Amino acid sequence: MKTLSYHSNNFCRLSGQMETLFTFGHLHDVKFDNLQKKETKELLSKWSMQDGLRAQAFYFDGKFKTYLLDNLIRDFFGSAHVMGNLLRAAEGGHFVPVGTQAEVVKFQIVPCTLITTEIFDRLIAEDSLVARTTGALRKCLPDYFQPDASIHDPVFPIEVGDQLRKLVLSEYIPECISVDDGDLQEIYSQSEKDEFLYRLFGHFVLGGSLCQYEDNLQPYIDVAKIVYKDLMTVSEARENLPGTECGDVANSKRLGIRSVVVKVSSAKNEGYSRDNLLFTIPHINNFMYVIIQPEDQMVFTLYHHVI
Repeated sequence: MKTLSYHSNNFCRLSGQMETLFTFGHLHDVKFDNLQKKETKELLSKWSMQDGLRAQAFYFDGKFKTYLLDNLIRDFFGSAHVMGNLLRAAEGGHFVPVGTQAEVVKFQIVPCTLITTEIFDRLIAEDSLVARTTGALRKCLPDYFQPDASIHDPVFPIEVGDQLRKLVLSEYIPECISVDDGDLQEIYSQSEKDEFLYRLFGHFVLGGSLCQYEDNLQPYIDVAKIVYKDLMTVSEARENLPGTECGDVANSKRLGIRSVVVKVSSAKNEGYSRDNLLFTIPHINNFMYVIIQPEDQMVFTLYHHVI
């Protein structure tokens, strides 16, 4: 986890003096087509996420390189224009602009290398502990797990009634998996669980405070896939095959993700308040992702607050 601590004089405790490199504008007219589909909205409402989910778009001036990630995150959350347009959930469930520029931002880089949903195929393998080959989820005795009240919100216990929810929740509450669950935790490596596509999938599985869970795996995969498609930029990159040089006919073109994703856990202005500017209450399914599109000089945000 990286922590950027910076002040109005553009001083960053990690990197010393840092000038403002990026300026931003809000793109009011950008539509996230898949999130607007009737079928998507119906499922998100069923999972109690529609009211707490927001996607927004911004543009930036300046040329982005990976080594400038700290600068861009600092400038984004330190921008009066961004924070005047970036929406967050307020008490009562309605949305308002964040309003206050952040001085301390905690974030982590999220891998985003997957370009297909093949990672989920193993969940419906013949020997899968999670689902049958039809996608029907394997049930378990219903139980409720209460996240640690010192870290997560004690108001929203999470129901576990199938092996899929148990698999996803084990990332946050390891004790939800027992010795009777076999190798459930071994289905995916940690690097696979860190992938942005898997994270989106997990968020939809957990849902919100009044989630009506699915009996089949497929709706979760379908929504994760189309939301991922809305947020990711995929393009071809030419690579040299062994024994060839750039420009040879034998060179190949490989599809790859060009987007850069970070997950922001908190943004604070301690001169204003010690509270997190993004979330009014903590919950394991609150999230803020910042997705940078270097080629288009755009930034997308995907935000969810359990309501």
